[in-house]
Amino acid sequence: MKLTRNIGLIHALFRITIGLFLLGWSTARLAKYPRKTFYLFFTFMGAMKTGEGLLHYSLMKDLAQSFASEEDKPQLKKIIDIMVPEEEETAEDPAESPKTDI
Repeated sequence: MKLTRNIGLIHALFRITIGLFLLGWSTARLAKYPRKTFYLFFTFMGAMKTGEGLLHYSLMKDLAQSFASEEDKPQLKKIIDIMVPEEEETAEDPAESPKTDI
């Protein structure tokens, strides 16, 4: 996977700001309440958002664009096509099919 910029300058600055805020807030909360691991999740999210802003690259946006570029199908339709292969239809005429009388 090639890392190309997929986030603009304004979005990058926004992600850096929000990421540093989350990182600072959650580490302060972890210092006060070390047993609550919920704040650890926010610490990792803040670090991830800060990194996305610094690199101008978002993995989630890249994954969403790669799914959307595949023939522009809705995502549910893509998943159904992967799980359930299409059956080949036979071109039989219903008038020619044998009829059974019971």
